Amino acid sequence: MILGDDVHRSSAEIGYWLAEPYWGRGIMTGAVRAVIDYAIKELPLNRIFAAPFSPNLASFRFLEKTGFQ
Repeated sequence: MILGDDVHRSSAEIGYWLAEPYWGRGIMTGAVRAVIDYAIKELPLNRIFAAPFSPNLASFRFLEKTGFQ
């Protein structure tokens, strides 16, 4: 997670990557949800966002599954 600064200090960008042999095991879902839960409870954030690569539709589905809109 990269915390914003200055006028973006209430925002953070989350990034993720997992090697293909570990896909489909729920590892990243649990990890991202844990980071988001921590950030919401402990950091002064109003917004957490992610910027997946546009051709990666699985990443978009993953983000929706973890609560992103």
